[in-house]
Amino acid sequence: MSLFTVVQISDMHLDPQPGQCETCFDEIRTRIDAEGPDLVVVTGDVSADGHIHSGMFDRVKSQLDLFSVPVHVIPGNHDVGDKRGEKHEVKPEYLEKWKATFKSDRFHVRRDGWRLIGINTQVLGSSFYEEAEQFAWFDDILTAAESRHDQVAIFLHAAPYLDKPDETLSGPSQYWGFDPTPRGELLERLDRPSVKLVANGHLHWHRILERNGVTHVWCPSTSFVVDDAIFPDGGAVVGFVKYEFNLNGVTSKLVSLDTDPKTVVAFRRTVELPGQAPITLARLVLDMNGTTSQDGKLLPGVADRIRELATRIRITVLTADTFGLAESSWAHLPVHVEIIKTGNDKRKRIEELGVQSLVAIGNGRNDVEMVKAAAIGIAVIGPEGASGELLRCADVVTNSIDDALDLVAKPTRLKATLRD
Repeated sequence: MSLFTVVQISDMHLDPQPGQCETCFDEIRTRIDAEGPDLVVVTGDVSADGHIHSGMFDRVKSQLDLFSVPVHVIPGNHDVGDKRGEKHEVKPEYLEKWKATFKSDRFHVRRDGWRLIGINTQVLGSSFYEEAEQFAWFDDILTAAESRHDQVAIFLHAAPYLDKPDETLSGPSQYWGFDPTPRGELLERLDRPSVKLVANGHLHWHRILERNGVTHVWCPSTSFVVDDAIFPDGGAVVGFVKYEFNLNGVTSKLVSLDTDPKTVVAFRRTVELPGQAPITLARLVLDMNGTTSQDGKLLPGVADRIRELATRIRITVLTADTFGLAESSWAHLPVHVEIIKTGNDKRKRIEELGVQSLVAIGNGRNDVEMVKAAAIGIAVIGPEGASGELLRCADVVTNSIDDALDLVAKPTRLKATLRD
């Protein structure tokens, strides 16, 4: 049986203009009240850069104060600044501005054999005295929890890691992660046996991951979706998460908001063509047999190119799986594989994915409708040849899959080919 319930909301990005906070927060508060939580936790980015807008924190707090249950808040990068080294990095004066309104940038609640701990991830790696002070405070609570056999839930703004604790993020996607030293110091504490839940915001994407007896939750934003190619498929939702805490652990439930969310496509390449709007390359859809493989086996060079491309574009493979090797061929590559039987089915699927920012690559007759519908359609003359009908409707024709994938990796080549 549930001992108590908590709702986590994150990344509201409330507008600095007076009056707009009330309008955009009414629906969220109504939906949360309907869930009847005992506590509300807000994991950062309550504001749209409140550290540089006068009076914004006060307006946001006035809305949070309307909840009928206690609310605990920690700041995010849009509240007190990004991690050190970023363009708009955290500063002591930003922290003081936050504390002038919210009193603290962390929290600790003890209830029914649980410790709920909220920490300010923005000071990690800052070398500010607040960083060492927070770690000492954190350690004291964890030690006390273990001595009393309390279970621990930790709430943060930034995620400790996206996929693996020892991952190395590259390129623009480093924005989401910690530098190695502060991440290591944080993970030492998250690995304590009393820790059962680690819940973050920041990513504007939803995910639940179980690892070593700990539930990791990415709480979505209540305002908009951010789609980075390195995020796993399926998290594009706006809403909040409800937790039920009990003696045996904690369960979570996503509560989505009834809106058509705005999606910001992050860190993608763009093709600029004369006479039309720039095309953001958000998703790559590949045929398998004859395009990326021969006799069901991936062609040389494909795997390495896919690994590199996947850091900047989300990749889906649509295949009839003639040889039954799709699952094993792509198992260790960052792609999503779907079994699609006909050309019309391929077209319908890419329409669901969003053709306006999609590149499609194929070689066969059943790729015609997909290639025609895509923002950019590429035909490959591979070792198994290519459909004449496909060659006539493609935007670009290449002699190999390597050349086709390189066009996506270096879109200036596409510009050179497709300009008037």
